[in-house]
Amino acid sequence: MYQWVEHEHKTEYNEGDKTRIETTYSYSKEWRSNMVSSGSFNNPSGHHNPNSMLVQSQMSIAENVQVGNFYLSQGLVSSIADFKKLQSVSAPSDSKIHLIDGVFYHSKNAMTPEVGDLKVSFDYAGVSGKVSANIGPPEYVSIIAKQQGLQLTSYETDAGDHLEILNIGQFTPQEIFDRQHSMNHVMTMGLRLLGWFLVFIGLSSMTSLIYTLVDWFPIVRELVSIGITLLNISVSISLSLTVIALAWIRYRPVFGVTILGMALIPFVLSRKRAQSMKRH
Repeated sequence: MYQWVEHEHKTEYNEGDKTRIETTYSYSKEWRSNMVSSGSFNNPSGHHNPNSMLVQSQMSIAENVQVGNFYLSQGLVSSIADFKKLQSVSAPSDSKIHLIDGVFYHSKNAMTPEVGDLKVSFDYAGVSGKVSANIGPPEYVSIIAKQQGLQLTSYETDAGDHLEILNIGQFTPQEIFDRQHSMNHVMTMGLRLLGWFLVFIGLSSMTSLIYTLVDWFPIVRELVSIGITLLNISVSISLSLTVIALAWIRYRPVFGVTILGMALIPFVLSRKRAQSMKRH
């Protein structure tokens, strides 16, 4: 639905030892699939949205999804996500409904919509069966799963993991596993970075007291801020590497011990530096 949308803009101004934050709001008309409550706007006057939407976004899934003669489990069906836009060719006989590029507009003038106007489009995924004039030929999928009669379900490995993979397109088993390993690697790296960031935020919150104590001394404050930030980065990286190393030691001891050694490098260097300063 075409609605008013509020945008918040914050600007910071440094005024001596204090920071002043100025917040401004702007409004624009946009197509949104969810309701935008204009009652929560900072300035609702002149930016009123309808209280309800006549058409809600929804997804319909076929009760029985087949690939050839085999029925897919819910896990495999949920892997079908390559949605394409359905190109409708005719609109209902209503002067307020216009069809433009496969999208139905419920508006007096689709080129200059008003707040409250609607547009509806249809998307589909997982085409099978015969060739359709509107949708096109059926898609190829490559599946790794357990066959139980005519049902393809999850396969439980010896390690207790569940194997249930569906890829759009034609792939060999090795290609499917390579793609899965690549996706797992990206996800693992993302989780590791997130873990390090959370540790860094936690350390920054704990050491913020030190920064507060020297807040009245501008030069000292900046030096302490840089030092604390570098310390937090170093300690957070070491702690994150330690956790990763402990997880690896059980499966690949040499690799795990190597990572653990990398985690200890900052502490070893700081100890040597402290001993060197004592000698002088």
